[in-house]
Amino acid sequence: VPRSWEMYDATRELDILYDPLWALNIIFKEIYPWSLIWKGHDHLRNTMDNAMYTFEKKLLDNSEALGEGKALADRLRAEVLADYQHDGRHRTVQWYCQVLKDIVYPPFNAVVVPLVKTILDPIANAIPEPTRLGMSSYAVFC
Repeated sequence: VPRSWEMYDATRELDILYDPLWALNIIFKEIYPWSLIWKGHDHLRNTMDNAMYTFEKKLLDNSEALGEGKALADRLRAEVLADYQHDGRHRTVQWYCQVLKDIVYPPFNAVVVPLVKTILDPIANAIPEPTRLGMSSYAVFC
């Protein structure tokens, strides 16, 4: 039941970032707090969906051992929960990295890129055309 209210406590943990993100939104209008938080909710729910699928798959794959009943289900549940905790930590770190990227990139692109462009454009114009074409074709292959 990964999409049920049972996930509310887990997703609620991400909602605490709203106030700090909103404070940043006042300065940098490109930051949308709820959009970032809902992406985190989706990450959590998708990870739970994957864990549920894994549990169901393991139960079906071990159908010949169904005589064990509850003991088998408990053992598989423990395995899947251990994987889920590991995956959940990993996905949370990925999500925080995405949040940081979404916070840093818009202001960076708005402020730094135009400054660097004004500095580098004269240098770029000084590069001979054959060299510039070679550099652009090299960039395509990298």
